Amino acid sequence: MFCLHCGHELREGAAFCSYCGKSVVQQAEADESTVTQAPEEDVLRAGTNAGEEVLEKPALEPDRKQPSEVSYGQKEKEGSYDSNLDKVERFAPLAAFAPLVIPIGTAILLFVLKMILGHNSLGRAVLDLLVLLLPVVFKAIPLAACGILGYGVIKKKQQENIWAWVPVLITFLAFIACLLSNGKGKAIAWILGGVCVVFGFEFLARICINKQPAETKPDFPAMFRVYGDFVREYKAKNPTTKDLERAGIEDPEGSKFDGTGLQLFGYLLLAVLVSGCTCGLAAPWMICMVYNWRISHTVINGKRLRFTGTGLSLLGFWILREILTFITCGLYGYFLYVAMRKWLLSHTALEGESVSSNSEGKLFDGKGFRASYFDGTGLQYMGYQLLSFFMLLFSLGLAYPWVMAMMTKWDTKHQVIGGRRLVFSGSGLGFLGEYLIIAILTFLTCGLYSFWGIVRMNKYIIRHTDFEA
Repeated sequence: MFCLHCGHELREGAAFCSYCGKSVVQQAEADESTVTQAPEEDVLRAGTNAGEEVLEKPALEPDRKQPSEVSYGQKEKEGSYDSNLDKVERFAPLAAFAPLVIPIGTAILLFVLKMILGHNSLGRAVLDLLVLLLPVVFKAIPLAACGILGYGVIKKKQQENIWAWVPVLITFLAFIACLLSNGKGKAIAWILGGVCVVFGFEFLARICINKQPAETKPDFPAMFRVYGDFVREYKAKNPTTKDLERAGIEDPEGSKFDGTGLQLFGYLLLAVLVSGCTCGLAAPWMICMVYNWRISHTVINGKRLRFTGTGLSLLGFWILREILTFITCGLYGYFLYVAMRKWLLSHTALEGESVSSNSEGKLFDGKGFRASYFDGTGLQYMGYQLLSFFMLLFSLGLAYPWVMAMMTKWDTKHQVIGGRRLVFSGSGLGFLGEYLIIAILTFLTCGLYSFWGIVRMNKYIIRHTDFEA
């Protein structure tokens, strides 16, 4: 349905037009009365022959715009340029955050590059070049967004709509703020940057979340409602472990982790003290102790796990892998992770099942052998680590939750326990929600919450882990 007054597409169930503000209810009544008053022969004329009907258009129909004039947000059926412009403009308002994100992101990126490249003269030369180029490239982002938005206003013939120029102006001010951030105008840059960030939150709510046209009037009170609805909808679809615990929801066939942060704190403190007193010789026993705590508190689809490894059986493996890692200057570290996963999984069983004495870690439940193993490879792990590095590099670290989701899915799908393969159904958004809570509470407690944060994250991972159907 389209608005009779301005021709813009109306959202389903909308009471008012998002562009001109006219009442849709009044419009619907007007449509009904118009159709009722239209001459009968203009609505439907039955033919004289049986089954023959001649349908005609209603007397009055909303004046819809031609495809070349379709408004922002309408679905394009003719393949005009506006459909592609619509997709680009939904990301362009995020450039308003540039005065806040770019300085922080640039500092983090340069720090990471310094750690990687700053060990020799060639690396330092490359780093010096990047120090000059990166600020220029990043400052060009809001300027490019300003150009895209301005072109969109002209393309859609919205020059006379003052609200259509607001995103253009804000992204241009974001560019000016970034331009002045390193000069004498830092005070002006802070003021302009603050204004841009405030509008950036409004753009994010109106254009990206609520999917309103960029030329609609900014509505700051509605922004809070949009964010509130978004958070409630997200929490309903992705409840945290704490939400489920408060609601008293527990699935007997579900997966869960029932360890606590206080337990982890105690075990890690004991592991550090014992390993320190023995100059690291007791590390294998401490690793088995912590891993046994983790596994014994893990339930997958109603079946609790148990760990059968011992520090003595890990000792030989541990010494051999440490020597290989030292000889290969750390390159074997990627393969060490996979080798460690293979050893741990081979000593993991379902509660109630006995483990055979052979070195392959097969499980015997009275009906036959069921193996527990990890079938990922060191090359796969190395490839995923390199991919993760570039994702973090080009996203200035913002892709970390999605990187963790990717790595967790890879690790989980290569685990087989009691002959049954595991799958992980979590998402980057789920990790993001957990990480934000953990980061805030860890900061407020000066790092003390980190132990509880590890348990919280482990609960999220296990809750989204199941046996493959």
